[in-house]
Amino acid sequence: RITPISNPENLPVHSQTSPIQIPTIIPENYLSIAYFIYYGNASFSGNLTLGTKENPKIIYVTGNLNLSGNISGYGIFIVKGTTNISGNVTISTPDENFNNVGIFSGGNINLSGNVTVNAQMFSNSTVNISGNVRLIGSLTSRGVVSVSGSTEILYKPTNSALTRPIFGGNNQSSLVEVNMIHFYE
Repeated sequence: RITPISNPENLPVHSQTSPIQIPTIIPENYLSIAYFIYYGNASFSGNLTLGTKENPKIIYVTGNLNLSGNISGYGIFIVKGTTNISGNVTISTPDENFNNVGIFSGGNINLSGNVTVNAQMFSNSTVNISGNVRLIGSLTSRGVVSVSGSTEILYKPTNSALTRPIFGGNNQSSLVEVNMIHFYE
């Protein structure tokens, strides 16, 4: 059950819309735009600083990606396998209006532990969220999204600097705002 924070006109809290066609991300198609390529699994812990808004670092991982620690700057992770974000993780943003990190995973995305993520996330498979997780951004899954524990999800629009390399487009007007269309417990 979803209860809006504010609903002064007492509008319905849900509605049915036409299905949204979710694109398939084929990670191999993005090898040519990668700044760094990690063959096999990759793990990042401690402090990781990515690029700038004008020049985001694009990191391609042919296996699974494991993130822990603090991540700052602008960047895109394109992962062929599963993405695990666990432990005490903070992905911070210098821009309060948009996200600075994009995570595109060919497999599952798993968030667990004490995790605060300012990111736009996309999974070709499922998303599993458990623990004390705070996601500020967007989450798209071609499969099931499973949520347990103390989880807070706050929508923040995607950043064209991070979607342009993946989906194309030349300006902010090429973006489409995504709304939650289905939720159940």
